[in-house]
Amino acid sequence: SYRAILAKRGFVGMQAVYDAVRVWRTITMPAATAAHLDRARVEAVMAVESQGMPNVTSSANCRGLMQLKDGTARQYGIARPLQESYIPERNIPAGTRYLGELVQRYEGDGDTALAAYNRGEAGFDRREERMQSTMGDDRSGYWHTRSYLPRETQKYVPSVLAWEYVIRYFDEHGTLPPTNGHGAIEFLAAKSGAPYGPSTKFRLRSWFRDA
Repeated sequence: SYRAILAKRGFVGMQAVYDAVRVWRTITMPAATAAHLDRARVEAVMAVESQGMPNVTSSANCRGLMQLKDGTARQYGIARPLQESYIPERNIPAGTRYLGELVQRYEGDGDTALAAYNRGEAGFDRREERMQSTMGDDRSGYWHTRSYLPRETQKYVPSVLAWEYVIRYFDEHGTLPPTNGHGAIEFLAAKSGAPYGPSTKFRLRSWFRDA
């Protein structure tokens, strides 16, 4: 949540991540446009995945700004992931294209695409099928499946949305948002055109303020 990020990093730390992500904007903007994504959403993924640092390698051997697995990197045109995944000009377009294709795969559901980006689409789909089988429920998507997902993925989507809020707010106002997250969901919906229904807004408000 926004409060959790603020508690962990403080204002100075959050601005440092914002500045680190913004450095790559000349790459991120055309990549997002080509993938039919919003630039702020891509930057928010980058903030969560790598904090804007291009040389990061995770314990799962995900690499670079968008934290690509080697197989995914190869799938999206990075022939030598061990070297090229750390090159922003290769990593950002590859990760952005992957996210864009996930949005298409999940019929425009950006939140579910984020969950699949974190968990992998096969992993997410298995958890969704388990939820549907257990509950006798044919509904789909991140918010319906969330309690069946690993805790990391449960937290991932609200974390990306919180960073998207920070990035959009900082772009517009030149400062960090209010500490209580008041108006965050309405601000995001107005800026991104995201079709958040009442139940989703309720869940997101609780995450922004309390998680």
